[in-house]
Amino acid sequence: MTRILYWNLRNFTQAKIYRNDSWAGFVESQSRLDHILNEVIAPTPPPVLPANSPPPPDLIVIAEVYSRVREVSYQGNVLNRASSVGRGVLMLLDQIRNKLGNTWCLVPPLMLGDLGIREAVAVFYDSTSIGFAGPYVWSTDNGLSLAREATPGNVAAIADYPADWRNAMPNPANPITALQLNRTWAAGAVQVPEWRGAGQWEHHTAGGVRIDFPYPQSRSPFYTRMRDIGGARTLNLYTVHTSPASAVAGTRNIADIPALAAAPANEVNIVVGDFNVETFNMNVNGAYRPLVNLNYSWLLDPRDGTGNINAARHPYCLTHLLPVDLATPFNANGAAPDPQHNVYPRFGYLGGTAINPRRATDSGCIDNVFVLYPAPAPGHNFNTTIVNTVVGKPYAPLPPAPAVAGLTGGYGYSSRLAAPVPLPAGVNPAAGAGGFATWPNFGRIADVSDHMAIVFDV
Repeated sequence: MTRILYWNLRNFTQAKIYRNDSWAGFVESQSRLDHILNEVIAPTPPPVLPANSPPPPDLIVIAEVYSRVREVSYQGNVLNRASSVGRGVLMLLDQIRNKLGNTWCLVPPLMLGDLGIREAVAVFYDSTSIGFAGPYVWSTDNGLSLAREATPGNVAAIADYPADWRNAMPNPANPITALQLNRTWAAGAVQVPEWRGAGQWEHHTAGGVRIDFPYPQSRSPFYTRMRDIGGARTLNLYTVHTSPASAVAGTRNIADIPALAAAPANEVNIVVGDFNVETFNMNVNGAYRPLVNLNYSWLLDPRDGTGNINAARHPYCLTHLLPVDLATPFNANGAAPDPQHNVYPRFGYLGGTAINPRRATDSGCIDNVFVLYPAPAPGHNFNTTIVNTVVGKPYAPLPPAPAVAGLTGGYGYSSRLAAPVPLPAGVNPAAGAGGFATWPNFGRIADVSDHMAIVFDV
């Protein structure tokens, strides 16, 4: 069993977790770092330890690593270590090692997409339980180093990453003794060192035609092949972040990747990310149909036991937070619910934001996980958990209705508000919201990211 934590950590750069331009900026950045590390990734117990608290993850996947900077680069190139985003990723690795141990590593993040939508994905892994196995290699051709397919020619021209990225992975010369490992993976008849592997940033049909998501400059799923050392399995991890304007077509094209059609023996296919497609919108949810038709398990599934999309499940699948000025802790108060006055666990802090006019909307079920095991399916308990540090998890203050089966449980996370929302009733608008939107409460959580993390076991 491998525990994975996925999180779209909105526009992640060094400034998210470390600023020294002012005392106020420094204090806020350290508060955000504390939330990331001690409340989401590896919760430090509050005075009352929640039941079924999660053990540390084996893999931490951070999307929206923000590399949309005015810097000459290209898809498949590794992040500039000296840039704010490169420094931020390496700083977060150091903080994870301080928190969880110096056996933690990082797959070198690659540029995904072009023309103002460029980002990266950071995949951190505990090297005692997980190994990295490409499937691309870091190779040099005519003086240009790039993540390339592990063909014989590219393997023959394999190269070393710059030292910071090389030492983010196990290698015999790593300055951390515990990471002085000489692990390899096979590319044909050649053994490739772990520290010379690379994630895959482009995908092709069986006929060799590049797949777009949906345009050549769109961000592709970032494929990292991870080895579950204890379970002797291969985890094929595809991390997705589509662009909102082209999300439907981009999501629909994911199933065109030939390797996703089946999971070979001892392998698990995982497609996770921010798809930017609302799962409860009947007009666009067909974007997910190709993956579902391949028999992938849908971990935040809008369908009930009858196979139909059920609106009762909507509050339990929301992962997107409203901005501070629109968010409220109000309940529906006996009236027809709207995005700012709603039912538990949503209340008025989860949803999307429309413009012209700017307002809260019902959308926000856009992060999800799709998993495929080799047949026959093992009946696995995924322990799927939306990491809700606003009202806490599991969603247990109300007895679950049959329609929301499979969405209320998971691991236990406490509310991290200085003044928690009364449960299960929420706050009556007539009584006021108090300091809900202030920094010690919802303000700090929403400032870290407008998405909540998802934890699941495969």
